[in-house]
Amino acid sequence: MELYDKRKVIDYIWQYSRFYGNKLGDCEYHYEKGEGYVAIILLFEVAENICKSVFGDYNGNFNSIVSKLKDSGKITAVEEGFLSTNEFSIRRIRNLFAHANLAGIHIVQEENGREIYYPLTEEDSCLLLYEKVSHLLMNLLLKVIAESFVSEINIDLEDELREFEVRIENLSARKMLEMLGYPDDHIKSVENTIDEEKLKRLAENSSNVNVLMEILKNLK
Repeated sequence: MELYDKRKVIDYIWQYSRFYGNKLGDCEYHYEKGEGYVAIILLFEVAENICKSVFGDYNGNFNSIVSKLKDSGKITAVEEGFLSTNEFSIRRIRNLFAHANLAGIHIVQEENGREIYYPLTEEDSCLLLYEKVSHLLMNLLLKVIAESFVSEINIDLEDELREFEVRIENLSARKMLEMLGYPDDHIKSVENTIDEEKLKRLAENSSNVNVLMEILKNLK
């Protein structure tokens, strides 16, 4: 069957909990306003709390809650992978936002035969991530809670989740500077005197040499 559109999902979840329904509505509001970081962080937070609400266990960690959902038959092994156990599951992406230096974290997509890197420090990158995960995640949340209040809900996510793909890389400071067009001797002059995490933040704040060179060429 086709998945429910997000507005329909939110309406159903609102019947389960006005609070969670409203918060998912807020996710969509922030997304439409171009506020990708807020939208994705709020989506992850609401998703975790909805899953925990099934068992009333708000102290357990997300991984153990998802495992309980699988063991109780509420989700499949494929859905468990999407939520928790795959390399780029919802849990692991959420942990990047909570515990990683986002200056080095990039979504990687192949576009027109080239690898394009989208840093998660940028709103547009967070919007891209939200676009990739929100429809599937909201439908899965509805499936998780549906049997407790709406009997006619029947959601099958297996095919969509098998095709789902997000690739995320944690780039080194050197790689970030190389992508910005800084020459090797300039990179060597700083990488031995500044620690890796600080250098990533410097790279994040640095101008793109490649772009500046193209601007100067056109001015000439």
